[in-house]
Amino acid sequence: MKTDISIYKTAFENQVNALNGSLNEAFKEKKKNALEDFEKTGLPSSKVESWKYSNLAAWTKGNFTPVEDIPVSNPKIQSPVLGMKKVNLIVLSNGNINQEASKIIDQNLILSSVQEELKSSEGKAFIEKYIDSIENHETEPLHLLNTAFLKDALFLKIKAGKIIEHPVVIVHHFDAIPENGIVQNRSIIDVGENAQVKFAEYFESKNAATFLYNDLQEIFVNASARVEWYRLENENCPGIHVQSQKVKQEKNSYFKSWSFIKDVQKLRNNTYVQLTGPFAETNIYGLSFQNGKSHADNHILVDHAVEDCQSNQLFKGTYNDNSTAVFNGKVLVRKDAQRTNAFQSNKNLLLSEKATINSKPELEIYADDVKCSHGATTGQMNEDQLFYLQARGIEKEKAKAILNQAFLSEVLDYISIPELKNHLKDYFNQCFETA
Repeated sequence: MKTDISIYKTAFENQVNALNGSLNEAFKEKKKNALEDFEKTGLPSSKVESWKYSNLAAWTKGNFTPVEDIPVSNPKIQSPVLGMKKVNLIVLSNGNINQEASKIIDQNLILSSVQEELKSSEGKAFIEKYIDSIENHETEPLHLLNTAFLKDALFLKIKAGKIIEHPVVIVHHFDAIPENGIVQNRSIIDVGENAQVKFAEYFESKNAATFLYNDLQEIFVNASARVEWYRLENENCPGIHVQSQKVKQEKNSYFKSWSFIKDVQKLRNNTYVQLTGPFAETNIYGLSFQNGKSHADNHILVDHAVEDCQSNQLFKGTYNDNSTAVFNGKVLVRKDAQRTNAFQSNKNLLLSEKATINSKPELEIYADDVKCSHGATTGQMNEDQLFYLQARGIEKEKAKAILNQAFLSEVLDYISIPELKNHLKDYFNQCFETA
């Protein structure tokens, strides 16, 4: 379905006019250029190779509209959060920073916003340093749309050499978005040299209307910094959710991404990691458990731009009923990236005849001295193992749940926060008890 561009042009003009000349000129120019580029692409359809199995233009019928000035509510966040008693809490209400509901307890974590940074004399330098400065290897229409309608954004800075003792929890809350609205969020995170921080994020929606959530995170991991990112995406995710994470790593840095996906409606996860300094390491783990008509699409690109870096990808999923899933993991090793180690694995179980997984692991290598591997397997549950459990008096459905649980549980071992790990293990086990 073709995108009606006039809807976006009108919404853009309304936004700019409402700002009444207060928009930073460099910022305005960047937004305008993004809109012009978006006019050339429109929303991605199945004709775009990377969106072949997730036809966003058809999902939105080409006529969803960016919405602004949605009231910021004050959701009650239950403690402990994700099983953790002491956290730095950041609440994003309908895509906006909710200062009242957020609570920072670690002084080395600086919570700000793009608008606050633009007020300084270095506003233009801020834009050049952070906004869209992480290179994309393909035009991503949702990123263009996010920049075109960007008005404010979360800006987090972790001071160099500091360890953030308590995890940073980001809560995405939705409750007043109109039908067919597009809500966008942008987060920019700068982790200083030798700093360490762990993030966890989840989503909760009380919104009755169908809407599109276009969330873009830009994460700068400076030299020798360590970042871990945990994400829980389940039934509480919005109807159509596009989550994009762009990461740039400097020398000796470490980045780990971990995601748990269960019964989302329509989800697209984009992860782009650039390794730009030697001896950087990135690890990306995913665990997916889908039932009903849910659809989950994981699209990953790890770019080895320099020598002596390492990356690992491990995604495991089980798919039941009429659920569909996509895994597209690519490793790019550039000519100068000698002595690269890159490993990728995608393993899937189909639990019904109608469930579908499209798996596409890719290696693109231009260097000579590398160790790289990739592999993908998709199959059904092992009948011998199932018979073995049933022969010991375990009912068939219970036996299936045990085998399913055993297959996926490996990914849980990569969680390094004990409280979060216990919480997610309990949640994980409940999923199978009620499946």
